[in-house]
Amino acid sequence: MEAINRYLDAAVLRPEMTREEAIAAIRESIAWKTKTVCVRPFDIPLAKKLCEGTETGVSCVLSFPHGTAPTVVKAFEAHTYCE
Repeated sequence: MEAINRYLDAAVLRPEMTREEAIAAIRESIAWKTKTVCVRPFDIPLAKKLCEGTETGVSCVLSFPHGTAPTVVKAFEAHTYCE
């Protein structure tokens, strides 16, 4: 199963998720050795810290939660989140 997990991104994206729930979900993703854990923009620093030194990377969504922002806004978000 682990070989398949290396191709999967785990979604930790529920808007109402508490910090504790996010931590638990990120840790579970690390245990499953998913390729990335996809988090809400707010959780990027947390996910980076928890994933440091593991095989699981961090990804995020733009224009969360609906994705309806104009392209220029998404480009700004992407640049900001990469920093």
